[in-house]
Amino acid sequence: DQNATAGLTPAGVVAFYGFTGVQYMVSELVNELDSLSPDVGSFLSSSGLGAALADLTGDLGLELDDQNGAPAGALIVGTTDPTATRQFLDTSLPSLLGNLLDLAEVGAPSCSQTSDGGTECAPEGGVGATLSHMTYQGSDISELAISNSGVTLAWTVVDGKAIIATSPSEVKAIIATSQGAPSLAQSAGYSQTAGSQPSVAVGYIDMSQLSTLIEQILGPANQAAFDTNVLPNLRPISSISLTETSTSGATADHILIEVP
Repeated sequence: DQNATAGLTPAGVVAFYGFTGVQYMVSELVNELDSLSPDVGSFLSSSGLGAALADLTGDLGLELDDQNGAPAGALIVGTTDPTATRQFLDTSLPSLLGNLLDLAEVGAPSCSQTSDGGTECAPEGGVGATLSHMTYQGSDISELAISNSGVTLAWTVVDGKAIIATSPSEVKAIIATSQGAPSLAQSAGYSQTAGSQPSVAVGYIDMSQLSTLIEQILGPANQAAFDTNVLPNLRPISSISLTETSTSGATADHILIEVP
């Protein structure tokens, strides 16, 4: 189909990849893992992750953005139960992250409510996690900040889509798109190439945006070599698209390099 997550992805992102049939792939993966170990089913049930995965709909999208010269991004995935998904994200995602910290020998978190309604979690290893909330254009955004690590996650649920991003700014951009700001699906480059036909999977890279992000990451010391040896070969390319279609049991991949 036409991947609905492209309609929530802001125009001007560096890259986008989306695919459909997520619920079937997740179901197969969960069944396979469950058959390997009974502990998997117990974990999925106790953590709430199993119920959240069961609510997924067909479309999923990943976007890469340029946030002040640094890579940023977001996961956008459809859900049949926005309320339950939001509850899972707020109550279980911090705990799941705490378990990952525990596996990294940081220690299990001890969480408590703060005076402003947020949540503070302090693992044994000295790394703290703070869950706070903000409102943007009528939508509540949760932000989980891991102290002493620079790691931040932000999420919300809007238009039946769960959004998990690297920062509140990425979430805000997607909320703005849901309320009428230009989307990737509406942009001429995407709609004429990657979005020109229904597909199982679709990828899109804006080469101009990618080149700019690479230059910013490299910094002045290495930028000159990139501009001399690589950039001239990229400038003629406007975008690179990948679409995967499936008909009558046959799958076909199409790569389109747009040269204006």
